Amino acid sequence: MTGAWFVRAALGLLPALCFLGALLLLDSYKLVRLRTVLAVIVTGGIVAGVCYVLNRFALRASGLEFSDYARFVAPLVEETLKAGVVLVLIRTRRIGFLVDAAVLGFAVGAGFAIVENLYYLSQSSDTHVATWIVRGFGTAILHGGVQAIFAALVLTNADSRSRLDARAVLPPLALAVLVHAAFNQFALPPIYETLLVLLSIPLLLAWLSCTANGCSSAGSAAVSMPTRNCSACSAPKRFRNRTPASICTNCASAFAARSSPTCCAICACTSSSRCARRAC
Repeated sequence: MTGAWFVRAALGLLPALCFLGALLLLDSYKLVRLRTVLAVIVTGGIVAGVCYVLNRFALRASGLEFSDYARFVAPLVEETLKAGVVLVLIRTRRIGFLVDAAVLGFAVGAGFAIVENLYYLSQSSDTHVATWIVRGFGTAILHGGVQAIFAALVLTNADSRSRLDARAVLPPLALAVLVHAAFNQFALPPIYETLLVLLSIPLLLAWLSCTANGCSSAGSAAVSMPTRNCSACSAPKRFRNRTPASICTNCASAFAARSSPTCCAICACTSSSRCARRAC
């Protein structure tokens, strides 16, 4: 392994991890545990391996040229399997608020991108460095960003409908597949597509955060407003009706002691899906 190999590896692997680290820093109240993030990254990598096998089989069965398959079929396969991980996290309440959705959704895509780039690095380690700039800052950020947006949209739909059903899932999934497929069309020069991804993904995540309501608006809005009671708290409906109003009078101080029974009783106002899983 030469110095050039390590440069290519850093360009292909580090951007997505740095972006994920930035999202973790935005989680100022540490709603998402680091070990959960690491587990989700590993799961995303496993999904990449499964997609590799499925894509090879589907490519042979379809009779399509590789370029056509990569542009039209691979995005559907890959985004659907990554979305499956996100849906499991939502169903098991590992994702309860937008900050959870952004971090863990991106972690799924980051794990996928890491394994995918490691594979390409093993197959073509002498590729021009510009290719790895595109793969690291473009493709990898796209994999993570699309799933972060998917997770946020599904969570918003599920909360507004009070249930997680096909109508909450399919439109965001279609959007994820379309964005991925559009990137794979290479309608623009790769470096321009990479710049577009770097500009659009953070803006879309910021827009989703700013347009969400109540506790979900910034991932921890409820904690910044400790006097809100349950009747005013716009936490996800599946948490809200499980908490006595008298307990929600001081969300900030109770949330600061996350291990206390009080914290795990005020899941409606703390934005903490972890506490919700312990008590609700």
